Amino acid sequence: MVPKSQAIVGLEIGHMAVRAVQTDRAANKVENYVEVAISAADFNRSKPKESYQQAIDSAIYQLDLGDPETYRLGVAFSDVNAGVGNGPDMTNWLTQQVEKLDVSFVYVGEPEVSFSPDGVVNDVLALFRLSGVAVSRMELSPVAAARVLPNQTTATLLLGSGVGWQVDLREGRVFSAYASDAVDRKQLLKMVVDGTELTPLTKLRDIDVPPSLLAEHRIPISLLCPAAGVAKGIANREAENLLYGLKIEAASEIQRREARKSTTGQVQAVPESVAIASQTVPTKTTMFQPMTTGEHKQIIAQEAGTTKVSPTTTAKPTVASSLPNPVKPQVSVADTGVVKQPKSVARSLTPVQIGGMVAIVLLLVVLAVLLVR
Repeated sequence: MVPKSQAIVGLEIGHMAVRAVQTDRAANKVENYVEVAISAADFNRSKPKESYQQAIDSAIYQLDLGDPETYRLGVAFSDVNAGVGNGPDMTNWLTQQVEKLDVSFVYVGEPEVSFSPDGVVNDVLALFRLSGVAVSRMELSPVAAARVLPNQTTATLLLGSGVGWQVDLREGRVFSAYASDAVDRKQLLKMVVDGTELTPLTKLRDIDVPPSLLAEHRIPISLLCPAAGVAKGIANREAENLLYGLKIEAASEIQRREARKSTTGQVQAVPESVAIASQTVPTKTTMFQPMTTGEHKQIIAQEAGTTKVSPTTTAKPTVASSLPNPVKPQVSVADTGVVKQPKSVARSLTPVQIGGMVAIVLLLVVLAVLLVR
């Protein structure tokens, strides 16, 4: 077992399997290997994340690493909408994909750009949070695998890791990568040049794998590439870490965020009356929630006996709650036909009432004079 303070773990989330390697702090040597397969019988089709989370738990437990805070862990993962591209128009292309799929993307790297749906990254991170393990690095499986292949290799790389990857490898770097139905999701790493398969790997670049470890687990060395590659990426602080990528947000996500902003902390500030489109909504409105769907839709929830305002109203509501201390809106005569006067305003007196009051005062003065005499 590698001392806790020196351990690095590289973990690959593959198709129905999780593979993990444990290395020294420089990721120069693989010290341990664990593979946890997920059988079809055990796979929870309604909750697939739960099945993978259990496999991750098992792999980490078998590595016997101890306190999660004393080792670093990286993840190699895949998705059908993830990939690697190259060229000056990559950002524009990604923006088009975001609009087409209505899914936010994260991307990192230059000139080769790794990208993935942001939701997939968050889903993977959530699995490890449930296991109580912090993730230091996330990258796509073909990018991780290429890091430990022979230097300056130029070939077509076929790799099954979660999805079937077809990769354009140029001088050791991933020029492009995409999920292909022509590649099996369990395809062992294979390098092809001009239709001819290259000699299978016998060693990894810059990371030693003891033959005894391969013999013990009865695996080819190529099976370690994604997990060993992401471990090497942690040690070398390579740039393709999607945890630090830039994000292109989908319209639906922006709308949800704006909706949260518009409702958070606003309920207490809603006044008793809300004027919308020259109508006066009955008092005691309990909630005002604008819907951010690209239109000026509103829904007003009310207590019993009130009428809902049409959600297709296009006029923006006028709400006194925009003030720091909400003030009840004034209602005009045109709205109700009645003007309520504040209690602090005195009523006007008629002439008869004034004359009577004067007579009383004079009478009191005469009585006072007679009493003095």
